[in-house]
Amino acid sequence: MSILNGSDSLTDSIESVLSQTYRYFELIIIDDASTDDTGQKLFEYQRRDARIRILKNKKNIGLTPSLNKGLAVARGQLIARIDAGDRWESSKLERQVLLFEKNPNFVLIGTQVIYFTKGDGTKNSKSSFPISDYTLRKAILKGRNPFVHSSMVFKKLLFYTVREYESCVEDYELWLRYTFHGAIAIIDEYLTFYEKSPSSISYCYRDIQVSNALRVYQWFTDYLLANDSSLKKTSAPQPLVRLTPKEARSHLFAKLYTYAWRKKSNREARTIVFIAYLTNPKLLSTKLRQAVQTTLRWWMLKKHPWIVPYE
Repeated sequence: MSILNGSDSLTDSIESVLSQTYRYFELIIIDDASTDDTGQKLFEYQRRDARIRILKNKKNIGLTPSLNKGLAVARGQLIARIDAGDRWESSKLERQVLLFEKNPNFVLIGTQVIYFTKGDGTKNSKSSFPISDYTLRKAILKGRNPFVHSSMVFKKLLFYTVREYESCVEDYELWLRYTFHGAIAIIDEYLTFYEKSPSSISYCYRDIQVSNALRVYQWFTDYLLANDSSLKKTSAPQPLVRLTPKEARSHLFAKLYTYAWRKKSNREARTIVFIAYLTNPKLLSTKLRQAVQTTLRWWMLKKHPWIVPYE
């Protein structure tokens, strides 16, 4: 957990972690140079429970570097993320650890989420994320982000990247990179409670978050197709049609399509081919269609022969 001036929201989050039925963990909290009484509260918790480790930054360095600082000193092989204000159901960690033990090929496991309003605790909505590796990858290909960071547990394989265009979307970028390293899953139970706050990054920096998510998603599609020689010099297919509301299943997907079409560079052409395939495969020639199918099959099946529906 990384926290900055979160004195009023850290208590419930820490208590939900300490009350987990799975007891063998360390809770690393990075205080990013808070100026309120966050530091004092954290010190009191550390005195009460030896599993808590407090790292205090001398100056504010931001969320992503703070998270990497915590990852660097973590002694476990599984990492769980939680933000101040969010909460876990008591059996969350136990359920996820057991799933990792039963399926060694998993690298990333989340849960369904209940969203609530800060202050009154009103439950606003529930998630309905896909749950199996295959259906999660299909959602990712359509521009959806089916992962809520406070619900995730992942193997300690990768670190967050620190690049300007990934500010506010560092978790999303990390999850996309994890899909190249093993299987992913969502436990189909509501084990995470996510606080919707007007002061959160998702609310305060919504425009930046959407813009940077588009760039991260484009990096992902570009990386996915970059090694396919048949697509490297491909120009945009003609004619390209506009997405219908039904085809534009997410705001991100529709925006990426428009963004790629306007730029029309060689690098963007691969993305246009990719998006066109997802929209309507008949837009592409047989050769192009087969090339894209081969690439996607590698990512969704051949690269991951262990894919099975989560039960």
